[in-house]
Amino acid sequence: MILAYDIGTTTLKLALIDERGNFFNYQEQRVMSQIDGDRTECNSQDYLTFLSLYLKSVDTSLIDAISVSATGPSLVPTLGEPVIENELIKVKAYPTRLYLDKRGQCKSPDVSKFWNEYVDGSFIIPSVLAMRENENATFENTKHFLSADGFVNYALTDCLATVNSPDGLLKYYWNDECLNHFNLSDEKFPPIVDSGIVLGRIREDIARTFNLKEDVKLISGGVDFYVNILGSRANKNGVMCDRAGTSEGLNLCSDIPIAIDGLLNYEHPIDGKFNVSGMISTTGAAVDWIRKVMNIDDKDYNYFYKLASSAKDSSELIFLPYLSGERAPIWNSHAKGVMFGMGLDSGNAEIAKAVVEGTALALKDVIKTMEMEGASIDEINFANSHTLNNYYLQLKCDITNKKVNIIETQSAELLGIAMLCYREMGVYSSLVEAIENMSKITRTYFPNLENVEKYDKMYIRYKHLYKVLKNEFTKI
Repeated sequence: MILAYDIGTTTLKLALIDERGNFFNYQEQRVMSQIDGDRTECNSQDYLTFLSLYLKSVDTSLIDAISVSATGPSLVPTLGEPVIENELIKVKAYPTRLYLDKRGQCKSPDVSKFWNEYVDGSFIIPSVLAMRENENATFENTKHFLSADGFVNYALTDCLATVNSPDGLLKYYWNDECLNHFNLSDEKFPPIVDSGIVLGRIREDIARTFNLKEDVKLISGGVDFYVNILGSRANKNGVMCDRAGTSEGLNLCSDIPIAIDGLLNYEHPIDGKFNVSGMISTTGAAVDWIRKVMNIDDKDYNYFYKLASSAKDSSELIFLPYLSGERAPIWNSHAKGVMFGMGLDSGNAEIAKAVVEGTALALKDVIKTMEMEGASIDEINFANSHTLNNYYLQLKCDITNKKVNIIETQSAELLGIAMLCYREMGVYSSLVEAIENMSKITRTYFPNLENVEKYDKMYIRYKHLYKVLKNEFTKI
């Protein structure tokens, strides 16, 4: 079986997955992030501790290969080499800088100018350049700049690599010309490799400590959105997958490349297909934020959505979910969250509903941007997290006016990792064959046309509100 590991912004997930897509020993753990001004980071060692404890809790003789995916961008400034201490895998490192970290924003213009295209400050080179300028001791002490999955891969095999498959995304990473331009030593930046290839075998001391077979391979997984495309069955023209968590990633499968300003366009995991992608920064984070503000974060998401569904129909609150700037389609790091239209009758239910609607309107904003440039979107596949709540799924269906399908899996990222591995191991001859054998649609939602009309009008107000406030955000 495959041991699949997904490193999210707020959640770590591990499972053993067989060739039919069945999950065994699924475990997850919350990531304890620290947010302080522009700083958003977490303890890098937590990634390895969770993995070590998992390996001690399962039958490791079942594991044939291990593969890791992670949220992007993430930056782990690594100091030491892999060791085993007290039956835990360890690598000395500074805290991981998560994608909401804004310390690199001051260098975004420089990197954008080099690539002649906007590169947000959360990406690796702007973050590193800002570190060199403002935290020089950290920069100088760092031996290697790794992504979160690259950090775990290094810990398991001694292999230094950054996994990035799709062509067209180098501007969010680096190449030799970029490193030379900014006078960065290539010794600190590992080579960039593809997803779904064997990186090496697990270190002998790790295999011995956790009773792994001698020939267990490490197969590259990569960025979470890339493997989510596979696990969500977004492999046919016009099918979009929605990877919802702290942030929300939308990936549309297209038979032809479609270049859209403000969105990403690159090769699809399936040969001959292309992917159009948009990342929304704080959809799940917005829900968690308002749950905390309302002091109901100790209750489950279903409680929150039940509260939102009880709101008065007359409520016309509009929420801009830009709690940490916004990426697609506006790419405005200065954008702020806004709750517009509040009155004396605006209670918790109405505010909760506005937040939920605002996150779905952000989704619609990306979809409308794609469609205005000629993209065809027929249906959206969902697989993860609290978005499997019926109320929220129907709301997304109505707001986007798209058919919504649900994929039966505990994690599309973990499932996609397993698909890559089984293809690489020869169990399946292609990723298409792996998708057909390892995943299936279990239920479908259709738009309520009466609600579609209502939300189309709300979307116009949503867009107008941002247009009016756009210049004000830079003054805050």
